[in-house]
Amino acid sequence: MPTPSRSIVVFDLGGVLIDWNPRHLYRKLIADEAAMEHFLANVCTQDWNERQDAGRSFAEAAALLKLEHADKADLIDAFGERFDEMMAGPIAGTVDILGELLSAGAAPLRFPRLVPRRPRLRRGRPHQARSAHLPPALRAFRHPAARCRLH
Repeated sequence: MPTPSRSIVVFDLGGVLIDWNPRHLYRKLIADEAAMEHFLANVCTQDWNERQDAGRSFAEAAALLKLEHADKADLIDAFGERFDEMMAGPIAGTVDILGELLSAGAAPLRFPRLVPRRPRLRRGRPHQARSAHLPPALRAFRHPAARCRLH
């Protein structure tokens, strides 16, 4: 008898389930809007952040970045130490959709470091996304797909 199939749901967190934006934090740390934008465009860039999404540890990423921008060490460290302040809250529509899928029996994969502070994301198996050879927008999904045999 064949094993019944089970639906697996993999959602991106930032910008999909959670209103994540480093500006939520850095507006508190850098008073001048133009200086903040310059910092995010040239120091803690989107590309730099995506390398952590792909599996590089924040400790390694921060150490490398501080070699180039020693004068910004405190601001670089804040990215990891105050990461939760980059999240303004859930994006209601997609969180509602996720809730409906879970109620229908879908099995989500979740991201452990966010779960203690985001109770609505507690359901699902713990998982840390890792990947290295996909375009940045898809890297976080490679490992969950392989783990669930979706590749």
